[in-house]
Amino acid sequence: NYKGCQSVENFISENVSKDFNIDEYQPVPVNVKDDVALILYSSGTTGLPKGVMLTHLNINTVHAVQVDGRYSLDVNPCIAFHPFCHTAGLSLTIRTVLFGSYVLVMVKFDPHVYLRTIRDYRIESLQLVPAVAQFLAQTNLLEKYDMSSVTSVMCASAPLLKHTEEELRKRFKVPIVKQRYGMTETTIGFMGHSVSGEYPLGSIGSVFPSVSVKIVDIQTGEALGPFETGEICCRTPMVMKGYINNPRATQEMIDVDGWLHTGDVGYYDSCYRFFLVDRIKDLIKCKGLQVKYHSAFF
Repeated sequence: NYKGCQSVENFISENVSKDFNIDEYQPVPVNVKDDVALILYSSGTTGLPKGVMLTHLNINTVHAVQVDGRYSLDVNPCIAFHPFCHTAGLSLTIRTVLFGSYVLVMVKFDPHVYLRTIRDYRIESLQLVPAVAQFLAQTNLLEKYDMSSVTSVMCASAPLLKHTEEELRKRFKVPIVKQRYGMTETTIGFMGHSVSGEYPLGSIGSVFPSVSVKIVDIQTGEALGPFETGEICCRTPMVMKGYINNPRATQEMIDVDGWLHTGDVGYYDSCYRFFLVDRIKDLIKCKGLQVKYHSAFF
């Protein structure tokens, strides 16, 4: 045990009956489409966080997409500083372990510990959020640590500024900073950079397999074409079952045809590469968390 944390062996010995026989274990039948596997809380982009009900089908679809050769993430050891109660941290951990690698967990983000861990464990793939990406793009601490092991950088949870992306490319000598776009209500990202695709600075990527996306006029709901700016909507098996105990909010988010309205404004180009522009109703980001402001403040 380390500072109150149990080992797997101790947990099993203390919580599993000595009479337990794995050969006699019978799994509980699961309706993958309807049965809820996880309840995670949204980032609260329109107010207080809401409980998001994710089914077994939601989660299975995500991991099926992640093993797709076109959009697979690097299955290498990674550093997890994201909260495990958020979809990014939980999905990163499940995916890495599921595919036979391991996760180095940080209790909280500490610059020196983070960089030392990259150096000591020869971490190849960095999974970032914009706040950490911006720190890495600006800090002088990189000069004190050997970062030569890094071959891949990915950022998600919010748009990455173009100059931050450019600086990360230079500092880590990577051809591209991969991006993912999604939300808790879609289990995790539903679009991003493919392995072989070419993306201009600022692009959040292209649509994943099993996902349909459209850009609609905010006022009329009419579907728009390339380079026309509107709300991003998606329809996919990754879309949540709904908000727990909040059918009204669920109906406001998912329309009768199954399209989830993200509240994000964007467009796509002639190659179907997508770009974020704004939020219909924005909040302040503070250390990766959403903070609601009052209109009277401005």
